[in-house]
Parts: sequence; C-alpha cells; structure tokens
Amino acid sequence: MIKFVSFSIAIFFALTNISYAYLGIAPLIPLIGQAVVFIFLAVVIFFGVIFYPFKLLYNKIKRKKVEKSKDK
Repeated sequence: MIKFVSFSIAIFFALTNISYAYLGIAPLIPLIGQAVVFIFLAVVIFFGVIFYPFKLLYNKIKRKKVEKSKDK
C-alpha cells in the first residue's frame, strides 16, 4: 500500500506542468476576516462563560435584599 501511494505521488508530480500563475492576495482577505471574527467570538464566549454565573449570583443576592426590605 505504501509503495502504491509513493508511486502515485511520484507519478503525479512527474507529470504535472509548471503553471506560471499569480495567485495574489485575494484569497487571503476572507481568511483574515474569518480569523478576526473567530477570535472575537472566542473572547466573547470566554467572558460570557466566566461572568454569567457571577451575574446570576448578583441578581439572586439583590433579589433577597429587596425581599428583606419589603418584609420589614
């Protein structure tokens, strides 16, 4: 199997022609944009996971204080 794969790769590279084409920067622009969006979403999700339980705890404590002040 390894010989077949090696032979196939050797034949592929031996029979290909050189293409003098300029790829340019155009394909990189969407990749850079996707990377920025991915990093931004990762940061938002990270802070959401960290701070959401604290928000729930804060609201619970605040609600208890309001109920205690109404009972008096």
